[in-house]
This record gives sequence, structure tokens and C-alpha cells, in this order.
Amino acid sequence: MSINFQEINPALQFMFFIASPLITLSAVAVAYHALYRQAKPSISIYYEPNPDIASIIDLVIINSGGSAAKDLTFSPPIPINRYGIEKADSNQEDTFNYTIRHLSAGRELRYRAGQFAGLREVIPSDLEVTANYSFKSPIRSKKANDISILDIRYLEKAQSSNSATTTLSDALRGRNNTIFIQVSKNISDVTKELKNINNHLKEFKK
Repeated sequence: MSINFQEINPALQFMFFIASPLITLSAVAVAYHALYRQAKPSISIYYEPNPDIASIIDLVIINSGGSAAKDLTFSPPIPINRYGIEKADSNQEDTFNYTIRHLSAGRELRYRAGQFAGLREVIPSDLEVTANYSFKSPIRSKKANDISILDIRYLEKAQSSNSATTTLSDALRGRNNTIFIQVSKNISDVTKELKNINNHLKEFKK
């Protein structure tokens, strides 16, 4: 059905010609915003227990967005390598103050942050950290930032234990008292006894 503009009220014609471009621009803006959100990185920073070693806390930096973040920096620098379980070890202090040149979408980086008491001393309450980066939008390269709130207090009562791999590795190296150490000691004792018997046999043959 065709529209005869001569039969339409002039006021309605004016509104139609004004509204039509606005509707088109709105549709374009919505489409661009959707593409922008899909293309934008999303950087999250948080502390969590190390999956393998009990009492150790990791710093995790993850890009859960739709594209790579480039020249990623953090403000203020993030505390890491802060050790101490009951009391902070003041001899070990460091911050993550580096530039990550490229962090792909879906990529996670994990760093050794320290232990609870050491981190609690420098983060007694929430620490707001801004991640600044650049990325390629649908039209051009742009700069953006994401804010994360670092909190260590929720880990105070968290239960943790070494993974099976770490426990086995420590056992084989003699770092904990397990059946592996007892077996190793028994084998050593048996070896000594066999050597003594062998020496006695040699003496007897003479």
C-alpha cells in the first residue's frame, strides 16, 4: 500500500520527515552500541586461594570481554609477594606495577600474591584498582578502563589444603611425614642388612 503524502495533514508530514531520520539514527546507534559491547574487553582483578598450595593466595587478572586488551596498566599498583600467616613478614614487599602488552579475550593470568596476614596489612579494607587499556573498537582504537575492588577479608576463614599433586611431590621429596618416607626408610634398612649379609658371606668363604 503506497502513501499519498498530498492527502496527509501537513503537520503529520513534517513529523514524519523529522521522525524518520531519528528512528534510523537510533537504530544505527543501538547497533553500534551492541558491536561496541561485544568488542570491548572486560578486565577483572581479584585474590583467590592457590589451587595447589595451602595458605598461598594468588592474584588473578582475567579478560572476560570480547576482544584483546592492549597496554594494560593498573592504578594504584597491586600488592603482591606479601607473606605471613599469623603476622606479616615486613622483609618481603612488592607490587605488581607492570604493563601487560596483550591480554587476549578469555585469557587469565595468575601471580603469587602471598599469604593472608601479609596481604591484610596492606589491604585492611577494600582497595579500588583501575585497569587502564586500549582496544580496537568497530571503528577505531579506543582507550577504556574497568574498576575492580580487591578484598582479602573474605579469605580469613577459608579452608585450604594442598592438591594431590603437591602432596605427592612433597612426599617424594621427604617434605612431609607420609608412608612414602617410611617405605623409603625400610628399604634403606633392608639394603644395609643385605650388605652386611653379603660381607659376612665373603668373610666366610675366605
